Amino acid sequence: MLLLHRYRRLFTAFTVSVVAVYCGGGDNIGPPAAGTLEITTSTSGVELDADGYTVQIDGGSVQTVGVEATITTRQVTPGAHTVLLGGLAANCSVAGDIPRSVTVTAGETTTVSFEVTCTATTGSLTITSATSGPSPDADGYTISIDGVERGTLSANAAVTISGLTPGTHPVALGGVAGNCQIQGDNARTVTITAGEDASVVYTITCAPPPAGAGDLRIITATSGPDPDQDGYTFTVDGGSSQPIAINAQSLLSNFAPGSHSVELAGLSGNCTLQGANPRSVTVTGGATVDLRFAITCTATTGTIRVSVTTSGSPADPDGYTVTLNEQAPGLPVATNGTVSFSSVAAGIHTIALSGLAANCSVPEGSSQAVTLEAGASSEVSFSVTCTPAGVASQLVKISGDLQTGRVGAVLGAPLVVKVTDALGGAVQGVAITWSTTGGGSLSATSTQTDANGEASVTRTLGGTIGQQTTLATADDLAGSPATFTHTATGDATGGVGRWDPAFTTPVVGVHMHLLPTGKVLLWGDRGDAQIWDPTSGGFTPVAKTYRIYCTGHTMLADGRLLVVGGTSPNTRGLRFATIFDPSTNSWSATSSMAQGRYYPTITALPNGHALAVSGHDTALSVVTIPEVWDGSTWRRLTTAPLAIPNPFYPAMFVAPNGQVFLAGFNQPTRYLDVTGTGRWTTVANRNVEDRVLGSAVMYAPGKILYVGGGQKQPFNGPPTATA
Repeated sequence: MLLLHRYRRLFTAFTVSVVAVYCGGGDNIGPPAAGTLEITTSTSGVELDADGYTVQIDGGSVQTVGVEATITTRQVTPGAHTVLLGGLAANCSVAGDIPRSVTVTAGETTTVSFEVTCTATTGSLTITSATSGPSPDADGYTISIDGVERGTLSANAAVTISGLTPGTHPVALGGVAGNCQIQGDNARTVTITAGEDASVVYTITCAPPPAGAGDLRIITATSGPDPDQDGYTFTVDGGSSQPIAINAQSLLSNFAPGSHSVELAGLSGNCTLQGANPRSVTVTGGATVDLRFAITCTATTGTIRVSVTTSGSPADPDGYTVTLNEQAPGLPVATNGTVSFSSVAAGIHTIALSGLAANCSVPEGSSQAVTLEAGASSEVSFSVTCTPAGVASQLVKISGDLQTGRVGAVLGAPLVVKVTDALGGAVQGVAITWSTTGGGSLSATSTQTDANGEASVTRTLGGTIGQQTTLATADDLAGSPATFTHTATGDATGGVGRWDPAFTTPVVGVHMHLLPTGKVLLWGDRGDAQIWDPTSGGFTPVAKTYRIYCTGHTMLADGRLLVVGGTSPNTRGLRFATIFDPSTNSWSATSSMAQGRYYPTITALPNGHALAVSGHDTALSVVTIPEVWDGSTWRRLTTAPLAIPNPFYPAMFVAPNGQVFLAGFNQPTRYLDVTGTGRWTTVANRNVEDRVLGSAVMYAPGKILYVGGGQKQPFNGPPTATA
């Protein structure tokens, strides 16, 4: 307790989950009558998510719901529940908190409504032709975008092409008559913006047709396995280039009789034109002459065939998913089936098998590298083995590892292992053999697992100071042998102190805070948060309101804990914030930030507000705009953008001048003025260039100790021994 109080301000923390618990007690007390929960979605905007969304209640089974729909769940236990709406497309967002808290009343129907707004992900392009002169092109023109024909355009008209992805696109007109000339370049690059309409105007001037004019038809004939999909361009007599597809015709009218020169361009490196280029063609008055270009393209791609065989039972009824180079969504494949990836670029690729049931595994590994040669087919095979329930499969350490005791002493906690089947179920009656290194003894050298699949021994340490081990062995099981490591120490001397034996916590204590009550709040990724009472040694579970894993947090002046951000399952930052009140052991939501934050730093300000800096947002991008929480809402510091390198949990401290000091990880240090819309100023460079993953503490007002760290990503170099 003395150490806890002395260092209470040095505790740091981290992040999340959602669980609903029904607690009952006493004789003849049954569960309360159930209620009904209706979940409704309404979606507005453009480019709605066609496949709808998913819904989970208290992190349970996933249900699907349409963009304008209602699903009803009956027999819901009365009390507080959380509802999570997921499966939203990247262009859609939900108004309000996600997940959402709701209280169900026995015998009544409770409604939760989600309003979703979707923004545009594509844009459009309006192409206008303005043709003048005595003899405009009667059949108009063809439109080419990205080398693909997208319709026709009359001599004086406008056409809008929609559904174009944002970015730059080459646009050109084809079929321009010989007596007509496009002013400026024909091939033009336009930029498409989501939700907007871009435009391009072609001005064409047509002279009177020459006497005895004829027509010229350009023909392309492309063969081979990998043709140039964006087509070609051609010029006649050195004029403006016009687009033509890989197997297409372009009819050009009103060419003067006589010889003309036609040149084809835009061939990819694997394609070869047969014959001369440019080549001459003679136009005859009143007739149509054909000029054919034959192109042969060699292979640049190949095919990867993936076969899967499954043995054992029960096999996964819905099959598996095969992905190429981790590119979603992948291809479905039956438990004993074959799929193919075609038109794959030659080179080295990674094929992965996923979606296996818990009782199924790939002994050789679920990911394979394959080398594909151009024009060839490569084979990849996976052998899946499925183990039935009740068959011992895995040996797992449960508790008792990493204990410390004096030489010759009995460790404070037993060493416990568990045997499970492939589905995670307990397996009884499995023989476990125990052995030691470093001397000492065990309460037994051979045990069998009980009805919970567990077996245990107590360990007496040997007489050698230092590391000692205990091995638990089960024949032919994954995870065997399980190794327990112990540290044996000499007798404690006066004034040195000692560690008590290690004890098991219900969750991995990734995030930990000493509360004003003298108790400790801790949580990890899985399971409930827990409150540890150092006096009794007991733990009390506290349900989390969302996945508060990898959050930032700080104690507020009134003793409450502010927890900000978090992460979705694919490490995308969450915008939520929540407050834990130690007087009631309960969470309460506060307003969400403008951007999600994963691994942010939260700093308590002297006026009771809190500053959020850095982290990754929902797009895995560094959050550059700090935000200040005033107790209810967030204010963005829009004039203080800063992309902090190595953005996870940068070291931030309130300086005596009232500004917030950025100490690192990286070498430049800065002050952040949080008044108004914010402002950064540079202070100086630290002596050590990079203290990534080091530790910093303000040990006195305006005095910061920075220890260790070093070596930029991927963090594989030596750390510094300096401070």
